[in-house]
Amino acid sequence: MRESEQGLIQIIGHVHIKDDLGNVLLDKWNAVHPENMSLIIGRGLSRVANYYVHTLVLGNGGASVGSSGAITYLPPVTVGDAATIYNETYREIVDDVDAGVGSNNSVAIASGSGTTSVVTVNLELVASEPSSQPTTDQAPSSEDDFAFDELGLLSEDSKLLSHIIFSPILKSANRSITITYTLTITVS
Repeated sequence: MRESEQGLIQIIGHVHIKDDLGNVLLDKWNAVHPENMSLIIGRGLSRVANYYVHTLVLGNGGASVGSSGAITYLPPVTVGDAATIYNETYREIVDDVDAGVGSNNSVAIASGSGTTSVVTVNLELVASEPSSQPTTDQAPSSEDDFAFDELGLLSEDSKLLSHIIFSPILKSANRSITITYTLTITVS
């Protein structure tokens, strides 16, 4: 194959989290799992099952807060067929075709300019979810199950497609949060 006939695929992930008051809690680029992502693209092109984003998982194992308040971050998990986030504590279906999806959760694609498409994943955690969360966000512990410091996207068969580590964000019953996760796909 001649070099001019080869195509390169680049996928860039970005996560934006805001609360119900409009405060931006996270605005960060993230890591994509190249092995699993290439498998998902191949499945989609050949109409094989499990070729789409299905679930968003959150956890509290990506960062640790020391006694001085310094935060240590683990690297995102981006290798291995059976990769997972460090410590999953909550998951929710975002595939809006699935019967179990929340009303404001969705996965959508939009054509960008020329050779670019953008997949947008939306997840809204309303005040009442998760059901066993703290009632308020006062004096949170970074060890709390819902002090999220990592999240990832999964295919329907639980292949980790992307992973991001960040400073802990406590989800409590006194607020809703919205996660917007974009995957920008460019072919050149």
